[in-house]
Amino acid sequence: MTDDGMFELEPLENGIEPVVLPDSVQVVVGRDPSTKIRDVHCSRKQLTLSADYKNKVVSVTRAGLCPSVLDGNIIEKGTTCTGQDQMILELLPGKLKYRIIWKKINLFGKRRTTETMDSNLNVSTKKVRSNFQWDKLGHRSTASQKTLLRCLYHADDSSNELAPVKIAAFDLDGTIIKTKSGYVFPKGCDDWMLWDIKIKPTLKQLHKDGYKIVIFTNQASLRSESNVANFKQKIENILKEVKLPVSVYISTTYDVFRKPAPGMWYQLIDDTKQNIEMSGSFYVGDAAGRKDNWAPGKKKDFSMADRLFARNVGVTFFTPEEYFLDWKVADYKQPSFDPNTLQTQDTDFTFNLSAQQEAIVMVGSPASGKSQFVKNHLLNKNFAVINMDTLKTWSKCKKEMEMFLRNKRNVVIDNTNLKAERRKEIINICRQYNVQARCFVMNSSLNHCLHNNKERL
Repeated sequence: MTDDGMFELEPLENGIEPVVLPDSVQVVVGRDPSTKIRDVHCSRKQLTLSADYKNKVVSVTRAGLCPSVLDGNIIEKGTTCTGQDQMILELLPGKLKYRIIWKKINLFGKRRTTETMDSNLNVSTKKVRSNFQWDKLGHRSTASQKTLLRCLYHADDSSNELAPVKIAAFDLDGTIIKTKSGYVFPKGCDDWMLWDIKIKPTLKQLHKDGYKIVIFTNQASLRSESNVANFKQKIENILKEVKLPVSVYISTTYDVFRKPAPGMWYQLIDDTKQNIEMSGSFYVGDAAGRKDNWAPGKKKDFSMADRLFARNVGVTFFTPEEYFLDWKVADYKQPSFDPNTLQTQDTDFTFNLSAQQEAIVMVGSPASGKSQFVKNHLLNKNFAVINMDTLKTWSKCKKEMEMFLRNKRNVVIDNTNLKAERRKEIINICRQYNVQARCFVMNSSLNHCLHNNKERL
């Protein structure tokens, strides 16, 4: 760092997050939970920025398909421009605006004093403060439903917020702890012990190496206040045994927070001040889809939720045996559908709009992506959207369609439209108004649709 400062992208509109730009580190900015940017015209990798603290400049390279603007000038795709303090950066023309700022940091103020006070908390003789910060959180789509419990134990305030952080994440049951009784399910909140004698020294070394230690656990049985209170006490006892700063995320029902859905990881991103170094992060869990007799006398895993969770968030996965005991990778069942095998790069779909009035008929199974396609590619092209989710009956859909066609509007019929008789009826209506019709057929597989239906909000 030069002159005790740092570069940051300061948002100039509500709803998007600031972005820290560490020295000489490439930072990708785009549509992502960490930035809270949701505009579908903004690519996931819209811009790559690299700050030069010595010369106090920021290199800005555009990778996304849609234009970006720096200080009033369009950034061409693949080109690099130079930004400076107080310049305005627009990820899309006229919106998603940030100001590039050089922030002075007073290393001799209150923060330095706090660090000095805690300097005796080294790994070998760490004296952990007994502070547990508990919160109940909800997903932004269902904010009124607080279904995620979060426990922050001795949050580490002395970390370097400029440097990316690596995450060492673990499941709880069958990974960090097991039952003392030997039963599969605990007989009470005290029926636990550490999974292996290597747990504590391994976690201590991870903390010493700069990892942020996190536990993600599904606990759908926490339906009563007494169950919640007992489980909180259990978590606090476990963390007191570990004696390290740990963040715990507890999914309490079947929603976006429950593994293998990535909701708890996204909440971690929101809670973490630093950028997360995904390539160096990992997740350890016992629900790995291992087959019967994956080791002598071992039953098959009850699920593969932990393995899929790691895939969904994009980090390396280990079983407890692989990570703590150095066992070889066991044979496991492949999922019937893996979203990671699909094309992952941004491919902003383009098609030629007709110069004449037209009707587009979406065809596909539920959860095949029809409505998302309409939202991404047709709403901004002045198409009137007709669907039974909104209008409830087919007769109302037909009436609405005819009204728009009479008024010379393009229309899209966003229903399943799987039967030839229904498509024929739509085409006949179009012919009455001398309007051409096109069918857009979704080719999503059955397993793909089932996956979407389970994971969509």
